[in-house]
Amino acid sequence: MHRKRDYIEEILSAKSRLSKRSDRWTHYIDRAALIYRSYEHLKKDVHHSKEFRLELLRYIPIGLVACIQGYFRLVIRDIIDHGLPYQNNVNKLKDIKYDPQTVLAIFKKKISLGDFVSHLLLINSLKEINKYMSILLDLGFLKEVVVHVVRNSEGRKLVRIGSQADFIFASIEKIFEFRHIFSHELCLKMKPKLKETEDFLNASIIFVHVTESFIDGILSKKHK
Repeated sequence: MHRKRDYIEEILSAKSRLSKRSDRWTHYIDRAALIYRSYEHLKKDVHHSKEFRLELLRYIPIGLVACIQGYFRLVIRDIIDHGLPYQNNVNKLKDIKYDPQTVLAIFKKKISLGDFVSHLLLINSLKEINKYMSILLDLGFLKEVVVHVVRNSEGRKLVRIGSQADFIFASIEKIFEFRHIFSHELCLKMKPKLKETEDFLNASIIFVHVTESFIDGILSKKHK
């Protein structure tokens, strides 16, 4: 007999493992930076065997997916909790179901509506990220992100996906694919390459960086 999941406890437990004083970008970049530094260490360290390095490289897509999933759950939470019109768009997410326990927890403010919805959504591919973000924002998310320009405080261009879109999006899809393989299979014949791993790291950081700037701009406008 399957035990019924306690979503409220799962959400509260997950929140307890995040610093209350950090925002979504800080949560993401703190973990992603450690993964990048681990990769740099593996690339430079010639003292370990090739097999040892290959095994550690298999864990990088796993860590990157944790970063991407964690970041987008926080983004989705913040979009919904920002209020109208985004809260109304939650009704378009057909897979979300509420029970009395959940409604009561939200009513008592133990968790927010954004906490609950973001916890239940499956984020296992770029396609799913695009689907949920597009529904909540009522726009074509990836199409908007491709043309968005990240600028510094002086208005100078810093980052843009633009012509790199095919490479970046293909890399994100591969990160999810590799993560699934390395998490669930022995796959000793599958040998991660340093260059491809570096591509994964760079693509994921650019994608999240541009997303953060894009979302921050949208939510900030709603305050004006």
